[in-house]
Amino acid sequence: MNPTGKGGFQKGKSGNPNGRKPKVIEEEFKRRLLKVVTADEFEELLRVALRKGKNGDYSFVKLLFDHVIGPPVERKEISGIDAGPIVLKVIYDD
Repeated sequence: MNPTGKGGFQKGKSGNPNGRKPKVIEEEFKRRLLKVVTADEFEELLRVALRKGKNGDYSFVKLLFDHVIGPPVERKEISGIDAGPIVLKVIYDD
């Protein structure tokens, strides 16, 4: 149950008082992981992930990729009408 009993948190109170671990710690964990997992072991893990994925278990695949490769980078493209180039029209009042 949450602190307010109404579905939210009290103003000024964090739901995670310890906060997120510093980026330095995450980078250190990733460095150590990559040091331990060889290319051959990673290939073996990919085969396991493929087998599990075919059976509907995507949690292992996500865990593996997020920690060894890193989560995908979200890219956003901005385009004009019908995905064409953005055209700026300048209107002058004479």
